[in-house]
Amino acid sequence: MISLSGNWKIGYTAGNIKHEGSIFLPGTMQAAGYGSPVTEETGFVSSLHDPDWFLWDEFKSEDKDVNVPFLSKPRRHFVGVSVYERTVEITDEHEGRELFFFAELVRRKSSVYVDGLFRGSCESYCGPHIVALGKLSAGTHVLRVLVDNRLFPGFRPDAHTVTDGVGASWNGMVGEIKLLTGRELTLRYESYKRYAKEHPRKAEVFDGNFVIDGKPEYIRATHFGGDYPKTGYPSTDREYYVSVFERLKDWGFNAVRCHSFCPPEAMFSAADECGIYILAECGMWSTFNEGAPVLDFLKLETENILREFGHHPSFVLFSSGNEPGGNWYGFLREWVSFARKTDEKLGYGGRRLYTAQSGWFYDTEPSKTEGTDFLYFHRSAFGPLKGGTVRNPAGWYGKDYSPSLKGAKLPVMCHELGQWCAYPDLKIAGRFTGFLKPSNYKAFESLAKKNDLTAFTDEMHISSGKNQLRLLKEEFEANYRTPELKGYEYLDVHDYPGQGTAFVGIFNAFFEPKAYADRDYVRQFNSEDVLTAAFETYTLTQGDTIEVPVALSHFSDALKSQFTLRAELLSGDSVICAEEHTFDTPNRGSKVSLGAFRIRVPEFDEARLLRYKLTLETGYSNSWDIFAIPKLYGTKNDTENREVSAVSEPETSDAGSEARKFVICRSFNEVFDLLDQGRDVLFLPALSELNYDCAPVNARSVFWNAQMGPKWERSLGLDIDTDCGFFKYFPSVSFGGFQWESVLRSGRGIMIPGSFKPIVRVVDDWNRSIPMAFLLEARVSKGRLLMSAFDESLVDSPECRLYFKALERYISSKDYDPKEELSSEDLKAVFFPVNRMRSLTAEVSAFDGSEVSCPEGLALSNPNIVTEVKGKDMGLTINLRKAVRIFGFVWLNDQRKRMRDNFAKEIAGSFGTLNPSGQNNDSEADHSFRFGIKNTIREQRLMLDTPVVSDRISLNILETYGREEKMMYIETPTGFEYKRVHKEQKAGIAAFHIITDEPVMGESTRFWEKGDEVLTKEIDA
Repeated sequence: MISLSGNWKIGYTAGNIKHEGSIFLPGTMQAAGYGSPVTEETGFVSSLHDPDWFLWDEFKSEDKDVNVPFLSKPRRHFVGVSVYERTVEITDEHEGRELFFFAELVRRKSSVYVDGLFRGSCESYCGPHIVALGKLSAGTHVLRVLVDNRLFPGFRPDAHTVTDGVGASWNGMVGEIKLLTGRELTLRYESYKRYAKEHPRKAEVFDGNFVIDGKPEYIRATHFGGDYPKTGYPSTDREYYVSVFERLKDWGFNAVRCHSFCPPEAMFSAADECGIYILAECGMWSTFNEGAPVLDFLKLETENILREFGHHPSFVLFSSGNEPGGNWYGFLREWVSFARKTDEKLGYGGRRLYTAQSGWFYDTEPSKTEGTDFLYFHRSAFGPLKGGTVRNPAGWYGKDYSPSLKGAKLPVMCHELGQWCAYPDLKIAGRFTGFLKPSNYKAFESLAKKNDLTAFTDEMHISSGKNQLRLLKEEFEANYRTPELKGYEYLDVHDYPGQGTAFVGIFNAFFEPKAYADRDYVRQFNSEDVLTAAFETYTLTQGDTIEVPVALSHFSDALKSQFTLRAELLSGDSVICAEEHTFDTPNRGSKVSLGAFRIRVPEFDEARLLRYKLTLETGYSNSWDIFAIPKLYGTKNDTENREVSAVSEPETSDAGSEARKFVICRSFNEVFDLLDQGRDVLFLPALSELNYDCAPVNARSVFWNAQMGPKWERSLGLDIDTDCGFFKYFPSVSFGGFQWESVLRSGRGIMIPGSFKPIVRVVDDWNRSIPMAFLLEARVSKGRLLMSAFDESLVDSPECRLYFKALERYISSKDYDPKEELSSEDLKAVFFPVNRMRSLTAEVSAFDGSEVSCPEGLALSNPNIVTEVKGKDMGLTINLRKAVRIFGFVWLNDQRKRMRDNFAKEIAGSFGTLNPSGQNNDSEADHSFRFGIKNTIREQRLMLDTPVVSDRISLNILETYGREEKMMYIETPTGFEYKRVHKEQKAGIAAFHIITDEPVMGESTRFWEKGDEVLTKEIDA
C-alpha cells in the first residue's frame, strides 16, 4: 500500500478564470478555501427553495456576507471539474505489480491519469472509487485525478448524497487515499467474507414481524441525511459514530435510516459495535421511467454498496432510495430481486431485508403488495383515513392507523414520522465553527430582533420544545397501538440544516440534547416495551368513571413469564388511587390488549391537573397528563352559553363579596370608550375584527417547516406565564397542553408590540416571528384590559366553557392587577374587519387580455382562498354594491407559496367616480393610485393621500417579484434538469380589502378553514 495523503496541486476553472494552488488531501477544495464565495447568485444544488430568496423582505440584509435562510451555507461553493495532481514514488517492491488507485469517498466521478495517460474512471456516490492503473515502473510518476462533482444526469438535487441542503456538493477526496496492489485488494474483500462469518446475521420476515437472528424487533429509527456541520463531508472517524450511537441507544433508538445516502465504512463499523441497525439507501431521490439514466446507475450503486458494506451485521435493511417519481413500482420490484441476487452472489444472502423504496404508497392495497420484504411509507392510499395515512393526528387520542393497513401481511414501518417543530435555539449559531455556516440561524435571529422578540426567544425555544415532546409522545404511541406497524423512522432526532431548515429534533444539529429534552420522558414512548393508554380525550369530568384501553407492545426479553402492572392516578406527587394487575407475558413481538382499566376522577373545588401512570415491575413506566374539569362545565347549559351582546355587564360573579365589577365587550367600536371611562374590560373581539397579522393559533406545531409548507396558520404552541392568577381557575403548565387544543380552535392570535409580555404568548414560526398573544392583560388609557380573541361558542367543549368562566372570575378577582401597558394606538393597530368586503363586493372581473381565477376570493375573509390574475396586463375590476369612502387598502400576498414569483411588487389603479346625480361615471377616473408592495407574508396597509368616494376599483399588477429568467432544477419524465426558466406573468392575491369607515357587524367564525392544507406533497401531514 502506498499512501497518497499529503499535499497535492489543485486546478479548476470558475467562470472564465483559471485557479491553481495546493491542497492537503484527504479533504475538500471548498474547505480549503477554493471555489466561489456564496452570494445571491449561487446556484445551490437544491430544488426545494425559492431561487429568489434574497428578495424576501423578512430576510433582507445589508451585510455583504449574505445570510441564506433555507440552509446552513457552505464556506465556498463549486460545482464542476477540479484537477488534483501529485507525484508518487513507485518502489522496486511495487514495480511490475498491478496497482489500483483507491479513494474512499469522492463526489461523483473520478478520472485517473498516470504520466498524462488515461488509466480509467469510476463513478459512484456510495462506495470507494477504485481504478486499475496497470503495472508501473519503479521511479517517480505524475498522478492526476480529475474529480467531477456535477450531478449524475437526471439526479434529483435534493438527494442527500448531493444536495447543498446538507453541504454535500463538495469536491475532493476524503477518507483513505492510496495505491493498492491487486493482492491487497483481493485480501480486502477476503477479510470482509471472514468478518461476515465471524459476525453472522439472519434477517427475515415472520408473522408480520421483522425477525433478526430469531428475535422479533421493533425498528425504532431516526433519520440521518448525511449532514456534517463541522467537516461538510462524511466523517470517517469511527469514534464519532460510536458516541452518537451510544446516545441514540440511551434515548431508546435502535436504528438509523440513511435518507438517500449510504454511510461510509466507519459508520457501519460503529453500528456493528453498538448494536444499531442501519437502513441504507442507494443515494437516490429519483424519477424512474423507461429511458431514465438512473436505472442503470441504480444497479451500479447497489453492487458498490453490497460489495463494500454487505458484510456488516448492522446493515439489515436496504432501500433503493427516497420517494421515487415516475412509474417506479415495476422497476423497483425488479431492483429488490436484483439486490437480493447480488447479495447471494457475494455470499451475503439472508443478512438483510429489502424494500422497493422509502416513502410512497404502492398502486396496490397493503394486503396485495408484492415484490418487497416490508412496506415503508407514510400513506397506504387505501382505507378511510385521509390518503391512507399511517402517521399524525388521524391515529391520536386512543385511535390507530389500522384502517389504512387492512390485511397487511408484511411488516409496515412508518416513514418520516414526528416532524413537529420547536422554535430554534438561536444561541447554537456560535457552535458552527466548521465548514457549514449558520446563515439560516443568523437570518432567523435577525428577524426576531427586527420584531423586538430577542428577549423572549430562549423561553419560546423551551416552551415550544416541550409542546413538541407532547406531540411526539402522542404520535409514537399511535404507532405502537397499530398492530400492523412494526417500526418507525423519526424525522429527525436532530435538527435538519436544509430545505428551509427544520427544527424537528430533540437534539441540536450536533446530536446534543436540547435544553428542554428529557431522556426519561422520551423513553416512556421509545423503548423495547411500551405501554399505551388509549384516552379518547385528556379532558375528563370530575366525578365521572371512564374505561381506558391499555395495551402492551412487547419486544424485549426483560419480562418474566408473568408481570405485574401498577396503575396510579396522581395529583402532583400524591397518589389519589392505585391498583395492580398481573398478566401472563405474551410472546416477544406481540402487541396485546391488557383490557380496559377503570378510572374514577375525584371531585375537587377547581379544575385540576392530574397524571395517570402505568408502571411495570422492570421499572419502566409511562404516564399521561389529564385535565380534570368540574362537572359544572362538562355539558352545555344556559349559563355558559348565554348570548353576549357587544357590551354586557355581568349581573353576578362567583368571585365572592370582594368581586370587582367589569364589563364584557365584543366590539372594537365600543372598547375604547369603555377604557377611557376607566372600566375593567374583558375584551373578546369578534374574530373577523382582527387584522391579517393576527393569525390563527394551533396547539400543534408547524410540520417540517413553513418555508417548505407555508400556511397562514403556522404557530409553534404557547409560552405561558403560569404565575398569573388566571391559572387558579384554568390550570396549565408553561407550554400549554391538550386542554388548550379546543380553546385555541375557538380563537386567533393577537398581534402585540414585540417588547410586550402577555399572559399567554403564541410562539410564531421563526420565518415570520410575529409577536402574538392569545391572552393578555394591560392598562390602556384610564382602564384595565383583559383580552383574548376567543369565542366559547365556536367549539363545544368543557375546556372552552371553563376558559370563558375563568376569564370572568379572574378579571373580577383581587389578583387582577395588570402591570404592562398598551396604548390605544397599539390596540387600534390590531383592528381590521376582514369580513367587510363580502358585504360590499358586487362583482370581480378581469381586464381584457387578463385571466382571473377564483375572483370570489377577493370578497372573502379567508386568505387561503387566493385570487390569481394572469396575462399581459394582470388587471381586474372590483365593482362595489354602493359608493363608499376609501382611505386605502389592506394587501396580503399569497400565504401558501414556497416560491414567491407571484407576489406583487408594484400595483396601480383608479376609481370610478360618482357624478352629481349619483350615477356611475364611466369616463376616465378622477383619481388614481400607485403603490410598491413588499415581498412579505405580513399584512400591508396602503394609504391614499386623499380619501376617495367610489363604487368601483380598477387594479393593475404592474410587476411581480422574481427575475425574468433564472436557472432552476425542473423535473422531467427522465429526471431533473438544471435549465433556464422564464417567469410566468401571474399574481396571487390573498387579500385586497378597502379601508373605509363603512360599518360592519363583527362575526366569530373560523373563516380560514377552507383551503388550509399544505400544498407540498413531500411534507403533507
